[in-house]
Amino acid sequence: SVAPYQQMEQSGKIANPKVPVFWANRMPTGGLQELFAKKRAGYKVVIDIDDHWNLEPGHYLFYRFKMAGVSQTIIECLKAADAVIASTSFLASQVREYNRNVVVVPNAIDYDKGQFKKTQSKPDTFFVWAGGSSHREDLQQLPVDQNVTIAGFKPNDAEWNKILSSLGSVRLKNSKPLASYMELLDGHQCALAPLTDSAFNKCKSNLKMLEAGSKGLAFIASKVRPYFNEVDCDHVMYADSKDDFRRQMKKLMGSASMLEDYQQSLAEHVRLNYHLKDANELRRQLFESFS
Repeated sequence: SVAPYQQMEQSGKIANPKVPVFWANRMPTGGLQELFAKKRAGYKVVIDIDDHWNLEPGHYLFYRFKMAGVSQTIIECLKAADAVIASTSFLASQVREYNRNVVVVPNAIDYDKGQFKKTQSKPDTFFVWAGGSSHREDLQQLPVDQNVTIAGFKPNDAEWNKILSSLGSVRLKNSKPLASYMELLDGHQCALAPLTDSAFNKCKSNLKMLEAGSKGLAFIASKVRPYFNEVDCDHVMYADSKDDFRRQMKKLMGSASMLEDYQQSLAEHVRLNYHLKDANELRRQLFESFS
């Protein structure tokens, strides 16, 4: 995402490095050829990465990545980079196989601005899951009933049709453009984040938790990385299975005070620990460390 760098420009806190710096998410648009051209021109190259480069066979893009050699290209970019920014310490541990100059900069949000303000009050279902079609296996862990909305749906999408065939009749919200996608969470009380315990998922960031907190929602997640960790554990409800999700959901629906406590706790927690201005200060320090 380019959002952190847009925020640096808007806030007037653009890094002032001693040498030119070229940044890319995963890999440059022009691939390795563009990366090495920048290095020859005297740029320091930074690769920003927030999930693993090797997709698992169940991922709908697995064969496309494999045929196009995308994963190997990302690895070569990691090797050639002067520094790598990773979104979690666990992902950084995987990057170090290829580049030891790794800086952990957590995913973060510029809270209470634009689409990242607390949820609008228009009533909707109590729970919401929001995401893309790559989460077909994760959604199998989710108990779906009249209290749950599945948001991010794309009509006439083959992968989404597979998801719906396994979930049955559910409440849906169509996907929205990136500039307004957070509206999918409006009107709900709690966001859900089922996640299978896999090598690829362990390298993800806790961005869904940040998004829920930005909207003032409670959050129930699978008890796995990246959601289950020592920093966030006091502010998230966890579930180990579909039945466990159902139990936790029933608890929240049955206790207005518990719901309010988790909503308020998470909203304060993410604003204190995952603010974009703090993340961008780390980026600025990295860029200005080059000589």
